[in-house]
Amino acid sequence: MQKEALMDHTPRSPRGEMSTKGWVWTLLLLMIPLVNLVLLAVWAFGREGQKKNYSRASFIVAGILLAICGMVYLASIILGFSLN
Repeated sequence: MQKEALMDHTPRSPRGEMSTKGWVWTLLLLMIPLVNLVLLAVWAFGREGQKKNYSRASFIVAGILLAICGMVYLASIILGFSLN
């Protein structure tokens, strides 16, 4: 347990929660295109912790939004709407 804690350089409070500074850096990293997808994948399928839950929730929300966009796109094709 201590080895894992030493390898994790994320700022944490004494209760094991991420600090505000840690979340600010996380959100700044997630604003970079393509880097955000790589980091979310690493955190979602990697170690335990708050970032793992956040990453999995982000993938779920992105999947739901992608499905909704796909349904709207298919409906517009079926109904014959044009973007012109």
